[in-house]
Amino acid sequence: MPHRPLEGTQGCFANKDGAVQSVINVTYPVDIKPGSADELAANVMNNILGGGIFSGRLMQNLREKKAYTYGARSSLNSDKLIGSFKAFASVRNSVTDSSVQEFIYEMERITNEPVSENDLQLAKNSMAGSFARSLESPQTIAGFALNTYRYNLPKDFYNTYLSRLEKVTLADVQRVAKKYIKPSNAYILVVGNKDEVAERLLKFDGDKKIEYYDAYGEVLNYDNLALPAGLTGKDVVEDYLDAIGGVNKLNAVNAMSSDATMSLMGQEAKILTRHKNPDKFHFALEMNGMVMQDQKFNGQKAQTSQMGQVKVSAPGDEDYEDMKGRVKMFDQMDYLTDAYKLELKGIEEVEGVKCYKIMVTDPKGEVTTQFYDMASSLLIRTSAVVGEGEQAKTMNTDFKDYRDVSGILMPFEISIIGQAPFPMVMKVSKYEINGTIEDKEFEIK
Repeated sequence: MPHRPLEGTQGCFANKDGAVQSVINVTYPVDIKPGSADELAANVMNNILGGGIFSGRLMQNLREKKAYTYGARSSLNSDKLIGSFKAFASVRNSVTDSSVQEFIYEMERITNEPVSENDLQLAKNSMAGSFARSLESPQTIAGFALNTYRYNLPKDFYNTYLSRLEKVTLADVQRVAKKYIKPSNAYILVVGNKDEVAERLLKFDGDKKIEYYDAYGEVLNYDNLALPAGLTGKDVVEDYLDAIGGVNKLNAVNAMSSDATMSLMGQEAKILTRHKNPDKFHFALEMNGMVMQDQKFNGQKAQTSQMGQVKVSAPGDEDYEDMKGRVKMFDQMDYLTDAYKLELKGIEEVEGVKCYKIMVTDPKGEVTTQFYDMASSLLIRTSAVVGEGEQAKTMNTDFKDYRDVSGILMPFEISIIGQAPFPMVMKVSKYEINGTIEDKEFEIK
């Protein structure tokens, strides 16, 4: 977040392609020092607004009343140099703008309307209980001593905490709310799906212009990323196919194999992939000489083996149809047919590389977002949502280190981010095109 004086509200957006939820932060710097006269009253006020576990107004509004989220909170932090306020939640794409509106509503309400005596007492009780429980931890006591020295606090600062807390009044709460809660001078920072959400935030932006940032906080200027006139998604895919070798050479590939390695939980895994026309596919994951996962498809049946458990499926079964989609050696060859829908969404930067961004909808209606390097025409990332509802997450697959293999450019490094808690980096040691692959590789009993 930029640390500059705020003039009105500023919408800030960080894109995460395919995201089904938005992470919202309504935030800004505040000048509140540790041990200052306002600090305790400000903490009480924030407890009422959104600091309590379930009693805060933000939680009661966005979760209990609106059902927009599982949790909505706020924090007001003091600091020797610069403090900060933050109200935050994760919500569905469809209610992102509505959620921002409710954040602003509750921030305005606590500044304009005195809180009730009941709300004040609940906040005091909650904070007193938390303080008492914290004294059971030696680390907390040590932290109190360190803070007393670091911020030059009175020696009895923590000994008098409860008595000072009880003296906070309704007038104190409203005074600090007016001083530190600034709904009209805030950064509205959202991380989410730009195509579905970003434009709906313009109504909250003071100058009606959203600022875009990448994952590293660098500003992205979409105004300078205009598409060439007449360019289509099909054109981009055709350029990619030409770049890796051309349609004629790709059509001549009847068999392809790859051997790769990947580090999993500190151990090296071997990944073997075999393709053979027509409609044959084999994938195996080995660790310590044991096959941990094995998948086969031969056009009539599909078989999945994992940790000794074997499952065979036939046409019409979900597993069969899912594996059928992995048979193609070059997926983009099918993108040029009417079965696929290609939408050229614009130009975006991926790790500093300007890319054409395409949304690809397959015959089953599943969507992936793909990024093609404008300079080389090579595919460098695909992004897709896996899972459903609150469990949904975005999985990115990056393709790097393209090298010539029998006249076709193939990626020798493939990174998968989002499937596991850590990036999964697969390094290919060997590709073989039109080599001999025996049919027994694809036998299913």
